[in-house]
Amino acid sequence: MPPWWTATNTLKKGPTMAAQSILSWLTGIKNNSQYAGKNCKPARRRRLAVEALEDRSVPATFAVNTALDEITPGDGKLSLREAITRANDHAGADTIVLPAGLFMIGIGGVGDNSNLSGDFDIKDTLTIQGAGAGLTVVSGEYQDRVFDVIGTAPSSIKVVLRGLTVRGGNVTGDGGGVRVADADLVVRNCAVVGNRATLTGGGISDGGVPGVGTVTVVGSTVARNVAAGDGGAFFVEDTGSAVKVSGSSIRRNISGNRGGAIEGHAVTVTNSTISGNSASNGGGAIDADTATVTNSTVSGNSAINWGGGIGANTVTVTNSTISGNSATNYGGGISADTALVTGSTISGNSVTGTDCAGGGINATSATVTNSTISGNSASGSNGNGGGIITDTATMTNSTVSGNSATNNGGGIWALGGTLVNCTIAENIAHAGGGLFHAYGGSLSVENTIVALNLTDFAGADPDVSGAFTSLGHNLIGSRGSSSGFANGVAGDMVGTTVNPIDPRLGALRNNGGRTMTMALLAGSPAIDHGDNNAINPATGMPLTTDERGFGLPRRKDGNGNGIAVVDIGAFER
Repeated sequence: MPPWWTATNTLKKGPTMAAQSILSWLTGIKNNSQYAGKNCKPARRRRLAVEALEDRSVPATFAVNTALDEITPGDGKLSLREAITRANDHAGADTIVLPAGLFMIGIGGVGDNSNLSGDFDIKDTLTIQGAGAGLTVVSGEYQDRVFDVIGTAPSSIKVVLRGLTVRGGNVTGDGGGVRVADADLVVRNCAVVGNRATLTGGGISDGGVPGVGTVTVVGSTVARNVAAGDGGAFFVEDTGSAVKVSGSSIRRNISGNRGGAIEGHAVTVTNSTISGNSASNGGGAIDADTATVTNSTVSGNSAINWGGGIGANTVTVTNSTISGNSATNYGGGISADTALVTGSTISGNSVTGTDCAGGGINATSATVTNSTISGNSASGSNGNGGGIITDTATMTNSTVSGNSATNNGGGIWALGGTLVNCTIAENIAHAGGGLFHAYGGSLSVENTIVALNLTDFAGADPDVSGAFTSLGHNLIGSRGSSSGFANGVAGDMVGTTVNPIDPRLGALRNNGGRTMTMALLAGSPAIDHGDNNAINPATGMPLTTDERGFGLPRRKDGNGNGIAVVDIGAFER
C-alpha cells in the first residue's frame, strides 16, 4: 500500500499507533499537576482534513503469449483478443506487447463490437507494440477487417500501432485493415498491406460511422490495398479529420472511385513517396479538400477522369516532384481550384481524352515559383495546355519546357495572370506552342523568355498567341500574329517568323538547385537585359535569387561591364 494512501486515510481507518501515542501524551498534559495555576492550556486536538485524490490510474502492460485467437479463461494463455479486452476494461492508456509471429482472426463473427468475435475491437487508448513489421503480423484471414477502433467523441481515444503488419482484412463495408471512429490513430514503422473493403478505405477508413480524428502514418508502407469505393489506402474524409503521412511509402493501392491512395479532408504528405496507385474517377494518388505535399514524390499514379497525381480544392506542393501521372480528362499531374507550387518539378504527366486539358497542371488559379514544368502533354484530339491550363497564372522564376498540346498552349494556356522572369522554351502545340492567351482577362509578361517553341505543320504562332500586356524586358523569339510586344519598346526584344531571336539556351539539365533549368549560354542576348525593379507578383517583393535559389543572386554582372543587371528568364548567368 503506497504511503500517500495511508497518510491521507488515517482518520477513515481509525488512529494509527503513532496517533494513539500523541493523544495519550496530550491527555497527560491536561491532567499533570505541575501545570496547575499557570494558565497553561492543553493543545487543541485538530481533525486532519481529508482531501480528494486525483485519478491515479496506472497504465498496464499486457504481454501476449499465444498466437491463437482464443478466449478460454484460466488457461494461462493471453491471446491478442484477450489482451485487447483487458485493455478495454482497464481505464487509461495501456500497452500490448506482441512477440514475433502470425496472429490471425480465428473466431468468426462479422458485426460484433464487443471484441468477442471477428475483428479486434479497441475501445480505449492503447499501444500495440510488435517486434517489427517483418516479424509480427496481424491478419484478418479475409474473414473481417483486422482492427475496429471505436471512440466515444471526436479524438476521444488514441491508438498506436507500432512495429507490425496489418494484412488480410476483408470487409463488406469500410476499412479493410482498420476502421477508425472518433479516435486518433498512429501507424508507426508498420506495414498495412493486402486489405480490401467493398466501400471506403481498403487500408484504413473512418467511413461508415460518424467520427472525427487524425490518422498519422510514420515510417510505414501502405500497399496493395483495394477499395471498391473511395480511398484505396486511406479514407479519412469527415470534416475536421486529417491524414498525416511522413517518411512512408504509399504504393499500388486501388480505388473504385476517388483517391487511389488517399481520399481525405485534409491531407499532409512529408518526405514520402506515393506511387503506382489508381482511381477509377479522380485523384490517382490523392483526392482531398486540401492537399499539402512537401519534400515528397508523387509518381506513376493514374485516374480515369481528373487529377492523375493529385486532385483537390487547394493543392500546395513544395520542394517535391510530381511526375509520370496520368488522367483521361483534366490535370495529369495536378487538378485543383488553387494550385501553389514552389521549388518543385512537374514533369512527364499526361492527359489523353478527346477534350483533355492540363497535362501537368489544371487549375483555376496556378501560382508557380522557382519550379520547372517539363515534358507534360495534353494529347487528345483537342488537347489544351500541355504544361499548364489555368484561368490565372502567377509565375515567377520558373521554367516551362518540352511540353506539348494537340490544340493550343503547348507550354501554358491562360486566361490571365502575370509572368515574371520565366523561361518558356521548346514546347509545341497547334497554336501558341509556348504561351497561349485565351480571350478573357489580361496576361502580363515581364523579364521573360518565350522562344524556340514550335507548332505542328498546319499551326501558327509558335511562341506566343493572343493579346498580351508587356511589362517590359522580354525576349520573344517570334511575335507571330500576337499583340502587345514590340521590338525596342520598354526593353523588349521581339523577333519575327522570318527572323526569330535565338536566346542561346542550354539544354534542360541540372545546373544546381532543386530543379532542372536552361542556362544562358555565353553571348545570350538575355544576359543583363532584364529589369532590376521586377517583383514577385505573388509576394510583391523584389526577386533575390534565380530559379535555383540557394543564395544564387538574382542580380549579377553577367556581361562584364561592371554593372549588375538582372538577366531575362529563370536562370541568372
